[in-house]
Amino acid sequence: DYYEQEIKYQQVIDKQNNLFALSKNIEFKVNKNEVTVIFPEELRGRELNGNLVFYRAVNADLDFKIPINLNDSLSQTVNFSGREPGYWKVTVDFSDGKLEYLQEKKLIIGI
Repeated sequence: DYYEQEIKYQQVIDKQNNLFALSKNIEFKVNKNEVTVIFPEELRGRELNGNLVFYRAVNADLDFKIPINLNDSLSQTVNFSGREPGYWKVTVDFSDGKLEYLQEKKLIIGI
């Protein structure tokens, strides 16, 4: 249904706009076989719920999702040992209980 698709698309735009309203975007640091996702300092103290979703365009069987579980530095490291190296799309989709946020990033991991 076209109307439902339009609503879902608008929800994605709203989530992205909420993220862009923060003082900083989420940062991604790739170090060979791991990716560290770093959240903006202004989210400290908020209860964040959501997922890190890793998509592999050439093989959907390799896609995986991890719940957000930040350390004291507001970051989370994902180990890629044993995973297919190459091009990945990462989606960070989360809520702080008031607003919903979404950021996507294309990364080359494990090369």
